[in-house]
Amino acid sequence: MVARAKAKAKTSASNGARVRTAKPRTSALEVGDSVRLVGLEAFAALNGRRGKVVSFDGARQRWQVALEDGVKNVLASNLRKEPESEKPQATPQRMRQVGKRPPMEDSSPKRRRLVEESDAQSARPSGDAGAASQAKPQVKPKEPKRPKPPKAPKPPKAAAQTGKAQSLDEDDDDELFDVEELEGEEEVSDSSEEEDAADEDDEEEFAWEPVGALQMPQVWSGAHKPGEKAFAAYASRCLAKAGLGTADSPFAGLKMRLHQESASFLLHPESPVTRLLVDHATGTGKTLIMLRILDNYFDDARPKVVIFPKDSVCDNFYQELLKWPTRWRHFFCFLRPAEASLASGAKDWRRKRFEVWDLNNDRSRAEAKSRGARLEKVIAELTESIREALEMKHAICGGKVKAKVARDFLEAHPDAPMPRAPLRAFRYTTAGGGAAALGRDGWPKSPILKMGFDVAELNPYSGKVVIMDECHNLVRPNQMYEDQLGHLRNLLHDATRTVLAGFTGTPVGNDAAEGRALLDIIKAPMRCFPLGLLLGLWLGKHCDAGDEGFISCFHARANEDFPREVPVQGIPDGVLHDEMLPDLVRMHSLHGEALKRYLLKEVEFMITPRLTRLPEEKRLARLSNYCNLHVFHGSYTGAKRTALLSNVKDHAPKFHGVAKAIAKRAEKAVVMLSRQTGYKTLLEILQKTGKKRGFKVATLKELSDFNDGRRNLRGERFRVLVAESSEAGEGIQFKHVRRLHLVEVPARHSELVQRASRCVRLGGHEGLPPEERELAIELHLTQLPAFLRKGPSSFIYRELLNAKEVMSIPGAKLEEATGACMKELKKRGVKDLVDFRRVLQAEDGVKLIDLLTETVLEILGNTNAAPARPLAVSMWHLRKRDDDLVALERNLLKQATVKTADHLLLERLLDKSAELLAPLEAMRLQAVDRALLAPLGDPPKAPPPRNANSEVLKLEEEEEAKEDEDDVGDLAEDLAVPEVAQAPETALKT
Repeated sequence: MVARAKAKAKTSASNGARVRTAKPRTSALEVGDSVRLVGLEAFAALNGRRGKVVSFDGARQRWQVALEDGVKNVLASNLRKEPESEKPQATPQRMRQVGKRPPMEDSSPKRRRLVEESDAQSARPSGDAGAASQAKPQVKPKEPKRPKPPKAPKPPKAAAQTGKAQSLDEDDDDELFDVEELEGEEEVSDSSEEEDAADEDDEEEFAWEPVGALQMPQVWSGAHKPGEKAFAAYASRCLAKAGLGTADSPFAGLKMRLHQESASFLLHPESPVTRLLVDHATGTGKTLIMLRILDNYFDDARPKVVIFPKDSVCDNFYQELLKWPTRWRHFFCFLRPAEASLASGAKDWRRKRFEVWDLNNDRSRAEAKSRGARLEKVIAELTESIREALEMKHAICGGKVKAKVARDFLEAHPDAPMPRAPLRAFRYTTAGGGAAALGRDGWPKSPILKMGFDVAELNPYSGKVVIMDECHNLVRPNQMYEDQLGHLRNLLHDATRTVLAGFTGTPVGNDAAEGRALLDIIKAPMRCFPLGLLLGLWLGKHCDAGDEGFISCFHARANEDFPREVPVQGIPDGVLHDEMLPDLVRMHSLHGEALKRYLLKEVEFMITPRLTRLPEEKRLARLSNYCNLHVFHGSYTGAKRTALLSNVKDHAPKFHGVAKAIAKRAEKAVVMLSRQTGYKTLLEILQKTGKKRGFKVATLKELSDFNDGRRNLRGERFRVLVAESSEAGEGIQFKHVRRLHLVEVPARHSELVQRASRCVRLGGHEGLPPEERELAIELHLTQLPAFLRKGPSSFIYRELLNAKEVMSIPGAKLEEATGACMKELKKRGVKDLVDFRRVLQAEDGVKLIDLLTETVLEILGNTNAAPARPLAVSMWHLRKRDDDLVALERNLLKQATVKTADHLLLERLLDKSAELLAPLEAMRLQAVDRALLAPLGDPPKAPPPRNANSEVLKLEEEEEAKEDEDDVGDLAEDLAVPEVAQAPETALKT
C-alpha cells in the first residue's frame, strides 16, 4: 500500500505541475472589478455577459459575480477584467463561507488532487484561456508541495464616514444575510477515465447470476398502470397481498418499518411503478428506503445516480451504506476487506455480514487513537473508500462493466455480489450543471451519464436509476443556481426508460404551488399511452396521467419509535397555531444597547431605498438578526466583543436567557441558530458559562461524541450542542435530546420543519427508558419593553434616538433618562400625548421643557445640549402646534411598531401553516399506499385559518424581566466579568 501511495503521489505531483504551469499569471482580481465571462461550456449562454465582482467564496474557491439576473459563482479562469466604469462601492461585500468542507471531489486519488490543484490555480489571477492552453509546461528540478488554496482577498476599506451614518452602515452586509441551501457546482472532467480504449478489442460477453437478491411476491398482474383512475385501488390490493409488515414480508428481518417496506416494495423491477414522490416526514428513515431501492436495482444494467443538496448529506448517505446490510455494502467489503473490518468493528467482517454496523465502534476508535487522529477523520476515510469502490473506476467500457473485471472479481470471491452498473452521488448543482452538459463530441461530460446515453434523444438521464434526496430543491426559488436546477428539472421530466424517486419531507416551502410543480416533474408526460395522443383518443381515454400511483406518504409519528413532543405536538410536521404559543414561545425583552441598536436598524430598514425594495420576508429576516445581537455578526470583535461579554443582558438579552435556561436544567439540549444571528457569540457565551457551571458544549465537530449512546446518553460528556442552522440541515440528526432551543424565528415554514425534525428521528431516543423519551421545543423571541408601548415614553425615547451623538451614548442611559422624564410627567397626570401637550401648553410649560432637558443631560453626562436637542425641539412643537396627536400616538403604538421582527416572522409562520398544510393534506390522502399505512395515523391536519385580528402573544414583560434581574449577576460571574450594575429604579419597571 505504501508503494501504491507513493506512485499515486508521484503521478499527482507530475499532473499537478502540468496544471500549474498551464496558466500564466495576470493582474489580480479585486472586489468591485468589472469583468466579462468567457470560456464557459456548460452555460455557454453566459459567455460575453458582463458583471461586477462582489466577493470571493473561499469555501468553493470561486468569485461571486453580480449579473443582471443574479449572482453567479465563477472560476477566475473564466473571468476577464474590463475597464473600470465606476468606483467600487463604499461598503464592499465580504467573503461568504457556505460550509467547512471543500466541494465534493472526484473520488479517484489522482484525479482528486488534480481537481484540488486546478481549483487552487483557478483562484489565482489567470490570463486568457487561449493563451493558457498554448503555454508550454516548464520542467522543474524538484516538484514543490501542492500549494494551499489562496486566502480570500481583503476587501478595500470603506470610504471615510463620520457620525451616525457610519456607525449604522459599517456592520451591514447584504450578501451574508442570504444563506444558500445548496452548494455550488463541482468540477466535472470530460475525459472518460473509466473507459480504456485498449481493452475494447478484448471484451467479450460475460453474464453472471444475481447473488443475494430478495425474492419479491408475484402480486403485480399488469392490469393497471400508474396514472389510471383505478390504479390506487389496484395497488392497495397488491400491497395487501405482499404481506408487508408481517413475518411473510420479503423484507422480514431487515429491521424496516411498515412505511419503509411500502415505498421499497413499490420501486422494484417487477413493479409497474417507475416514478414515485416519497413524501415521508423528516426523520422517519428515508435513507434506508433509498438503500433498499438501490439494492432492488442492484442487478439492473442502468447506472445509479443519487442526488443530494450538499456534500455533508452525500457523506451521510455513504455512511448509511456502510451501516446497513445491502449488496452494495457486501461488494465493497469483498473489494476492500481492511476498511470493512474497521467499519464493522470485527476482525472478520463476515461475522457481521447481515448486521447493522456502528461506525463509532471500538475498532475504529482504537484506529483513530493509534494514529493520533479524531474519529471523524477515520469515518471520513471510510466514506471516501466506499465512494471510490461503488463508482467502479476503470471497470466500465462501452457502457457496461468489463467482462474481465467482473470475471476476476467473481473468481476471487465466488459468493460475492457484483453490480452491473456503478453508483455515483452528485450535488444538485452538479447534476444539472457540468455533469449533464454535453461535450464537443455530443456526449455527457460525466462518465457515468454516458452509460445508456441515446445520441438521438440527447438526454443524459434517460436509461438511469435516479434517486433524489430533498427533491423540493428542484422547485424552490434559488436565484444563484436557477440555471442548473432548471436544466435538471427539464431533463428529469423528459427522461425515458428511467426509474425516478424523489424523497422529501417538505414538498412545499413558502408557496402552496410548489407541491403541484414537484409532482408534475416526477410524473413522466404521456405515461398512459406512449404511442401518443391518437391512440388514447381511439381507446376513448385521456392520455394525461392522473396522480394515482405517483405518491407515497407517511407523516404519523405517534408511536414508540419517536419521542413524545411535550408540551406541544406537531412542530416537526409544520403544525403551528395560536393555542400552541404559550407553551412554545419564550419571551426576552430588549433593553440597553440591544434596544437602541434594534430601533435604529428598524428605522434604517424603513428609509433606505435598497432595503425597502427587498421582499418583506427577506427584510424581516435581516432585521430579526438584530433581535439576537446588537451588532452585525461580522463586527463581533475587539471592543464590541468585550462590551457584550461584560454585560450580556444589555447587549444580547435573548442569548442571556438561553444561557440561563441551559444552566438551570441538567438535560441534554441542542441550540440552533445561524451564523448571521450570532452563532459564534452564543457559542462563546455558553462555553464560558459551562466552565463555571460544570458542563461542556459541543459543536458539529463533536457530533459523533454528542450522539454516542454509551458515553453521552444524558449529556455526561456534552450536555449541549450548538449547531449552525445552515450546516445542521438535511442528513444531520441529534440523538437522545430532551430540549431543543430555536434561537431565531425561521423565515420559512419549511425551515421550521427541518430544524425541529433534527431531534425527532426514527429510533433517536431508543437508548433512553420509555419515560424519558420526551422532547420539548422552545422558540425564543424578543419583545420591546413595556414603556415603548405607551405614547409619552415611546415619544421621548425615540426622540432621544434622533440625536447625532446617539451611537456614543449607552443604551441603558437612554432608558434611564426616559424613565426619569416619565417620573416627572406622571406627577402631572400625563398618560398620553394629549396630556403631554396639555402640560406643555400650561403656564409653566417652558420651565417643564427646560426641566426635562436638564434631566436628560444630567443622566447622559453631557456638558452640551446636543443629545437632548431633538427632544427639546419636539416638545416645543407640541407646545406651539395643534397636530393630530391621536393619530401620532396610534402610529407609535400600532402593531407593526410595537412588535419586533421576531413577532412579525412568527405571524407569517402561523399564516403559512394554515395556508400550506391544507393542499398538502389533500395531496397526501391520495397516496398509493394510503390504505396500507392508514392504521399508523393520518397526515397532519391543517389548522383553521387565522382571524385577521388574532393576537400572537400578549406582550408581557414584568415577570420575565424580574426573573432576568435575579439571574443576571450569576451569568455575569460565569462569564468572568465584573458584576453587571443594577439600573436605578425608574418608571420602566411599572
